[in-house]
Amino acid sequence: MATTSLVLGLLALIVSWLSVIGAVVSVLAVVLGIVARRKMQPQGLSVAGITTGGLGLVISIYLATTAGFFLHVEEDCACAQGVQETTFVPPDGPSLQ
Repeated sequence: MATTSLVLGLLALIVSWLSVIGAVVSVLAVVLGIVARRKMQPQGLSVAGITTGGLGLVISIYLATTAGFFLHVEEDCACAQGVQETTFVPPDGPSLQ
């Protein structure tokens, strides 16, 4: 179980850019790592699985929440088509005539 947690944690790091799949694999890695620690399996492998799974989860969540910001594209608003530019003329300014 500890080895499976580590393998899933490494896989989570690889597929973390696929936000939903990365998050699911990451959660599985963390859960299996915690179960392996409680069943007294190899501590190093289970801790490594929890760590890599947690890191993959953080990356997945970060990319899922910021993807809209990076993909933001501005388009011209249909309401701005009829807007005309106006120039400011000071009311008491000197005349140029």
